[in-house]
Amino acid sequence: MNNVLSAMMVSPGLLPSGTLLDSLIHVCNEVGSMEKFPLVHTRNVSTMIRRIKLLSSLFEEIQETDTPLPPSSILCLTELFSVIRRVKVLIQDCKDGSSLWSLIQLEFISNQFYVLVKEMGRALDILSLSLLNVTSDIKEQVELLHKQAKRAELLIDPRELHRREQLIQVMANNSLQNKKKKGLVDFGKVEEILSSIGLRTPSDYEEEISKLEAEAQNQAGTGGLIVVSNINNLISLMCYSKSMIFKEGESDTKEDWHSYDRISIAQWINSGHHTCPKSGQRLIHTALIPNYALKSLVQQWCHDNNVPVDEPTTEGNKNSSKKLKEDAVDHISANKAAADAVKMTAEFLVGKLATGSADIQRQAAYELRLLTKTGMVNRSVIAEVGAIPFLVTLLGSQDSRIQEHAVTALFNLSIFDNNKILIMAAGAVDSIVEVLESGKTMEARENAAASIYSLSMVDECKVQIGGRPRAIPALVELLKEGTPIGKRDAASALFNLAVYNPNKVALRG
Repeated sequence: MNNVLSAMMVSPGLLPSGTLLDSLIHVCNEVGSMEKFPLVHTRNVSTMIRRIKLLSSLFEEIQETDTPLPPSSILCLTELFSVIRRVKVLIQDCKDGSSLWSLIQLEFISNQFYVLVKEMGRALDILSLSLLNVTSDIKEQVELLHKQAKRAELLIDPRELHRREQLIQVMANNSLQNKKKKGLVDFGKVEEILSSIGLRTPSDYEEEISKLEAEAQNQAGTGGLIVVSNINNLISLMCYSKSMIFKEGESDTKEDWHSYDRISIAQWINSGHHTCPKSGQRLIHTALIPNYALKSLVQQWCHDNNVPVDEPTTEGNKNSSKKLKEDAVDHISANKAAADAVKMTAEFLVGKLATGSADIQRQAAYELRLLTKTGMVNRSVIAEVGAIPFLVTLLGSQDSRIQEHAVTALFNLSIFDNNKILIMAAGAVDSIVEVLESGKTMEARENAAASIYSLSMVDECKVQIGGRPRAIPALVELLKEGTPIGKRDAASALFNLAVYNPNKVALRG
C-alpha cells in the first residue's frame, strides 16, 4: 500500500477502507429495510431507497474483491457515507413526524431530498470505476445512477401538491375569517384529504394530533411564533374534525389542549402566570392564538339550530347601549392584548436575530418583515424592543434572503416617522447604500432605494444621505437597471435629496 493511500486512510474524517465499507453496507441495509414508507413524500422516499440499494450492491462487490482502494475512491465512499446517513435521518423524520405538517412543508422537504441527490452525484464525480475491480453490470448501473443524479430535478408529487392546496382551503374555511360565507367546513372533503394520507381511524387522528403537538413544542424554540400558530391551527382542525367525523365514544383518548376566552387568559398571563390554569403545565409560549375550531363548532351549532350569531340579543335601547359599551371595552382590551402579543413576539424574534444560526436568523428576519408590514403600532413596538440595530447588522449578511428580509423590514419600520431617527442613529445609512449598490438580489437593492426615499423625507436625513458619495450614483444606477417599481423609488429618493441644495451638485455630476 503506497504512502498516499496510507495517509488517506488515517486522515481525520476518513475511515479505514474495511471499516468504511462495513459501515456503508450497514447503513444501506438500514435504509433499504424501511419498508413502511411515510404517508407523504412517498415518491421521493421510494426513489431514494432504490438509488441506495443500487449503491449497496457496489459496496458489497468492492468488499468481496478485498483489494486496496485508490485515494479518490476512499474520499468518494466517505462522502457517500455522509450522504446516506443523512438520507436515513430524513426518511425517518418523514416516517415519525406529522403527515399534515409534512404536507404543508412539501417544497421544503422535497428540496432536502433534491439536495441529497445532488450531493450524491457530486460524490460520484470522483469515483473512477475503471480503477475498481467490479463487474460490468455494476459499472453500468452506477454510471446510470451518476447521470440521473447529475440531471435530477426537484421532485414534487402533483397529487400531494393538490392535497396540500385542498388542505389550505379547508383551513381557510375553518378560520371563519369570512363570516359572510359562514366558513362552514366540508367534513366530507376533510375526511377525503386525511384519508388520502393514511389518517382513517380515531386512533390515527389522535396519533397525528400528538405528532403535531410534539412539532409545536420543537418549533417553539427555533421556528418562531408564526410557525407555531400554523401548527396549532392544524391541531384545531384535527380535533374539530375528529369530533365531527367520528361518533362520540369511539375513542377514550383525551387531547391535552384547552381553550379560554381571550380577555381572561390575557389577564392570567399579564399577571405573571406562565402555566395553563387547568393542567398546570408550563406554556410553550404566551402568544394568544385564536381557537378557530371552537369558533367553527359554535357557528356550526348555531347554523344547525337557526340561532343568529351576528345579531345582538338585546331588549330595548338600554340593553343595546350596555352591549355597545361592553363591545367597546372588549375592543380596547383586545387591542391591548394584541399589542402585548406583538411586543412578546418581537422580543422573541429579536433574540433569535441576536443568537440564532443563519437558518434561525433568516426565519426571524422574515417574520419581523411580516410584522412590520401591518400598522404603526407594530412598527413602534418592534423598534422599542431593539430590533433596528440587529437588522442593520444583518444588511451585511452573505445570505441573500437574510439581507433581503432585513432591508425590507427596515424600510417598513421607517414608514413610522419616529423610527427614521432611530434607524439613522443605528448607523444604517452606509449599510443601506451598500445594499443599494451591490445587494445580492434586485429586490434587496430596490427596497434599499425605498428605504432611502422614506428616510430622506426628514431634512436631517437628506443631509446625511447626500453626504455619502456613493448614495446618489447608486440611485442613478438603479434608475437604469431596476424594475418599474425600483426605478420609481430611486427617482423619488433622488427628488427628495435634490431638495437640499448641496446635494444638487452631486446630482448634476
